[in-house]
Amino acid sequence: MASDKPRRIEPATLGFIAIGVMLLGLLVAMGGKLMDSKIVVFAGTFVMIATALLGLFGAHLLSVRARQRRKRTNIAKKATEPELLPRADTTNKLLPIANTDDFIPTVTEATTDLLKTPVSNQSDIHS
Repeated sequence: MASDKPRRIEPATLGFIAIGVMLLGLLVAMGGKLMDSKIVVFAGTFVMIATALLGLFGAHLLSVRARQRRKRTNIAKKATEPELLPRADTTNKLLPIANTDDFIPTVTEATTDLLKTPVSNQSDIHS
């Protein structure tokens, strides 16, 4: 019924827990400051610093694990790479010149033609 394999905690869940503990440490430190208790301020600051250091250590471990996993998958990919395929002819050859009698101008060409014609009088625009 129960598997022998231990249950893994996702890294994102651990990140949320770490942020929660850091905020808790901040609240304890602020509460100690309000009560003028140096030991409570020290405890809250210690919790924040310890959580940050543990978070950095955990991030380092995760990056090492990811690097090892990448290395294993790269080795597996290299072992299963297919043979090179023969080269095909190029597909970027120019098309033959077409007949331009049935050419329909685009909207931008008509707009460009309007820009080339001079405006006769500025008062026509504002009226």
